Amino acid sequence: MSDALSAVMADLKLEPTSVAAPALETGDWKFAFAKFGTRGFLRCLVCEDPAKVFVHFVLPRWTLADAVRAAEIYGAHTKLSWEAREHDGGFALVGSLNEAPDWGQALSLGGRLSDFVDSDHDANTTLEALFPSHFSETTSPTAKTLEAADSSSDTPASATSPFEEIGDVKESAALSTSGEPKFELTASGEGAQVTFSIGRSTGAGELDRFASALRRHLRSYADVDVDILEPQADDSVSLAIRGADWAEFTSHQALMEAIQRALTPIEGMIAHGVSPAVALGLAGLDGIEVASRPARAAQAEDVVFSAVEEGPLKAGNFDDARLNEPQSTSNLVDVVLRHPGYSDRRVGQVLSILLSIEYFAALRLMQASPVVIARAVANSRALTMQEVIEGAGGKIQLTDPDRYPIS
Repeated sequence: MSDALSAVMADLKLEPTSVAAPALETGDWKFAFAKFGTRGFLRCLVCEDPAKVFVHFVLPRWTLADAVRAAEIYGAHTKLSWEAREHDGGFALVGSLNEAPDWGQALSLGGRLSDFVDSDHDANTTLEALFPSHFSETTSPTAKTLEAADSSSDTPASATSPFEEIGDVKESAALSTSGEPKFELTASGEGAQVTFSIGRSTGAGELDRFASALRRHLRSYADVDVDILEPQADDSVSLAIRGADWAEFTSHQALMEAIQRALTPIEGMIAHGVSPAVALGLAGLDGIEVASRPARAAQAEDVVFSAVEEGPLKAGNFDDARLNEPQSTSNLVDVVLRHPGYSDRRVGQVLSILLSIEYFAALRLMQASPVVIARAVANSRALTMQEVIEGAGGKIQLTDPDRYPIS
């Protein structure tokens, strides 16, 4: 990457990775950032030769005509040349930069629509909120409401960054403020230590629940072994972490990066107002606590399954009879990618964002399906994952925890 683009990426705390060129495009493309919601998503790619930014998105209630209009408005307010097209189940805005590309402006524009991936606004209201000067002096009441909400901050609207929810949340004000939940990851010999400050004093029982939930999450997402340390305070838990025997960490730095990747989605949820209990699967989105050992309701048709008696799922065996079992309604469930669907790119994008893994790691996960992709998560959270993945074309099964043993 050029020094100019590298500097912009570093300033925005983005970590570009190589990706395949989008349809109808050529050149060496990099993934810049993505934002995903239950109603839509946005993914931004960049290419230096030719100098372009590619914004792939799905927004509620948008049509191709809306995307074309957005390209016209983008073009009227920038030095970039924009075009709109249908792309992979959604739409794409493709901006061509000039000979002296302003990558900061290009990426900022690429991220502006990301604030609306979970909104119910129509395209006209969204564009009017983003480019009020483009519309007539008589602003619609809806747009005025949106502008009023934006102006409640001391920061001018023109200075608002579209990357406020995309950057490194570990350094955000939400996590650095005293009394707020926060993580601290430190090296410890050949391993690491994670300390999670809950942000309030609590009892030993609740500390144990947080420690166990965090241990389960790290073991599932970072391929590590975790020991819970004796609490040193009544508002935090600490865990000692080392690479699992089966994991292939090439260096201590690789281990630290894997742990941080596993912590990032939890940090992100907490930074955006989700309670630590919900983020770690100890409570549903309704705030109701999840039992540590959930029991299924006693019904005549219930069957008691034993994971010991049956082997693990096998890649490519979509005829496994267990995949047709009724969906679990337990408070805690495992999420199984039952079938990857037939749109590798779209399902891969969704999995990479949901699981906070690289796109190519998501493709490998799809190749291994049917496979468990999340263990012992809150049922409400699992249902959201199911809605999103099946909306992209994959198939999901929710099972009782540990229904399928690990191979």
